Amino acid sequence: MAEETMPAKRFAAAAALCLMALACPAASGADWLSSRGPVLIGGQASKNGTDLWLAGLGWRFGGGLGSRVETFADRFGLNARLVVEPSVAAILGDAESVEAQVVPMIHLRPTSEATSRWSPYVEGGVGLAYTAVHGLRLGSELQFSDQIGAGIVLPPWRGRRISVGYRFRHLSHAGLWAKTNSGLNTQFLVITFE
Repeated sequence: MAEETMPAKRFAAAAALCLMALACPAASGADWLSSRGPVLIGGQASKNGTDLWLAGLGWRFGGGLGSRVETFADRFGLNARLVVEPSVAAILGDAESVEAQVVPMIHLRPTSEATSRWSPYVEGGVGLAYTAVHGLRLGSELQFSDQIGAGIVLPPWRGRRISVGYRFRHLSHAGLWAKTNSGLNTQFLVITFE
C-alpha cells in the first residue's frame, strides 16, 4: 500500500516546488510580468531502443535579474534576463505518458538588437520535472531538468515577437531518490510568443 502512494507524494512535492518557483519571482514587482507568452514544444528522445515523441504547451514569464547582473552583462554587449517556463507535454511513441516541468533559465540576447530585426539568443537553466513514463530505468518520477538552447528572435509580427530555437534537455535525479539513474536526453524545437 505504501508503494502505491509514492508517485502521488512525489507529484505533490514536485507541484509544490513548482508553485514556489513561480511565486518567488512574482515578488520582484511589475517587471516580472513585462514579458510573457505561450510556448509550443516538440521533442524527440531515444533510449534503449524506445523512441519517444513529445508535444507540449507552456507559458513563459520573464523579468529582470537585478541591476548588478544586468550591468555586468551589458559590459559584454548582452541583455540578460530571467525567464521561468512551466510546461506540460504528452509523451507518445513506444511509450505513452505525460510530463510536467518548471524551469527557470537565464536568457541572453545582444543589447544592440534593433526591434525591427531578428536577433540571436542563448538560454539555459535547471528546474524540476515530473514524468510518468516507465520502463526506461529513470528510477523516479521526479527529475532535474537541465536545459540549454539557442535560436533566433524574429522581427515583430502583429505586435508579438516570435522566437524559434533548438533546446537540449537532460533529465536525471542525480542519484538522490533511487539507485537507478540512467537519465534521458531529449532534443526540442521550441517556438515562443512574447
